[in-house]
Amino acid sequence: PEKELIEPELHNQEPFSQRQEKILKMFTVKEKLQVADIIKEIPQVTKRTLRRDLDDLLKKGKIIRNGEWNQVFYKLGSVGQSYLS
Repeated sequence: PEKELIEPELHNQEPFSQRQEKILKMFTVKEKLQVADIIKEIPQVTKRTLRRDLDDLLKKGKIIRNGEWNQVFYKLGSVGQSYLS
């Protein structure tokens, strides 16, 4: 009889880039972050790249976005809080 391959469940272990991990860890120091705060910590990365990282974290439910235009800030979502625990 053939062995059935069992795929591991990966939905709780979604991979993050090193930048995304650093962004998530920044929330342990500050409850709310703006892109400018993140640029101060990771200056070698463009604003556009950081926004892509933030959009990916938003899509994964790790963070939430509040505000509009220049008043946009990010907070940990409920899924993100469990990531840091």
